[in-house]
This record gives sequence, structure tokens and C-alpha cells, in this order.
Amino acid sequence: MIKFMSPFLLKLMLILVLSQVSAVKQAHSQATAVVRDPTQIKAPSELSYDFLGSAIRKKKLFLITVDVYELSVFVPKSYAIERTMEKSWDSLANTPYFKLNLKFLRDVNTDRAKQSFHESFVKNNIDDSLPHLQKFLKAIDDSGDFTKNEVIEIIGVKPSKPSGYETISFGRKSLQEPVIIEGPTGFHKDFLAVWFGKSADRGVDYVKKGILGIK
Repeated sequence: MIKFMSPFLLKLMLILVLSQVSAVKQAHSQATAVVRDPTQIKAPSELSYDFLGSAIRKKKLFLITVDVYELSVFVPKSYAIERTMEKSWDSLANTPYFKLNLKFLRDVNTDRAKQSFHESFVKNNIDDSLPHLQKFLKAIDDSGDFTKNEVIEIIGVKPSKPSGYETISFGRKSLQEPVIIEGPTGFHKDFLAVWFGKSADRGVDYVKKGILGIK
């Protein structure tokens, strides 16, 4: 039958067949493509913040009290945070993103810093042997001791979809680029327990009250 068709009809049939093949290939490509979460792609530097508050972390060493670092907390623009001792932890952990700046007011070695994190996790019944928390502690260890006047930047970003990872970016001068740590849902809450959960000592309690503006 094909040999009796005019050249025009043969050409038309060929165009129709090729267009169907192209449509099938495009549908397959769309079905198998991996689309990254746009929240995870967005660079932390592109996020807009409002200042929540700041306070100085004090620690008693023997008979004197010393200033260890100043913590400043930033939250998404126009995002309402519960400023109470009971609700601030959950409220901050549920924000789409947050930023913490720690300016060290004295030299602190990594072992002491990790011990401080460990004490806070224990106080809040958080298992710091979990992989995502271990990765964060390793980032501290690998980057070296903290020095006076150094500023550490920590940024937490939630995924736009429930199935995505919560991420924390750990940045400091000794690193060529920030270390990105991924964790499951609840990673941010575990991490923020250090300052907004149950206080491991009075110094942490003072920081929490200062940031929230509680007298």
C-alpha cells in the first residue's frame, strides 16, 4: 500500500511518527529527572534576615567568671518568634531558616567546645552519637581551635518539601568554604537545644534570656 502513496503523504506520515517518538522520549525524561529542592539550592547569602537578639555566653572558671563568646541570632524577615523560655526552642526550630553568629571573646580549644555541646545534648536527652550530630562535631574538630575575635557563622535551612534534609552550614575563616551537614527532620531542633533547650548551666540560661529579651 505504501508504494502507491504520494510523496506528500509519505512525508506527512514520517513527520507524525517522528513527533510521537519525540513526545515519548520527552515524557520519559520528565518522569526520570531528579528535581532538586529549590530551598536547598538557594545560597545562604541570598537569604534575608531580621535580628532576633544577642547575648554573651559567660562561664565560671575556678573562682572567676569569663566571657566566652557573643551569640547573635537572626531569623527570616517578618517571621514571628515566640519570645518565651518555654516556646522559643520549638518556634526557632520551625523557622524556614536561621543564622547564628558566634564572636569569640577569648581563645577556646576544640575539645572544650565539643564538651560544651555534649553537655547540652545530654541535658536535653539528645543522642549526640547520631550521624548528623557527629558530623557537626567533627567539623569543629577538623577546623581547629577558636581564637579571640573570630566569628563563626552557622546557617540552618529547612527543605521546602517534608521529605528533604534539614541542613546546617558551618563557616569560619580556617575553612576554604562552609561545611554543609545534612540531617533528618528534627536536626535543627536537636542543634538549637544547645542554647534554647534545657540549660546546661546558668551561663546558657543567661544567653537564652538575653536573646529573647527576658529580664
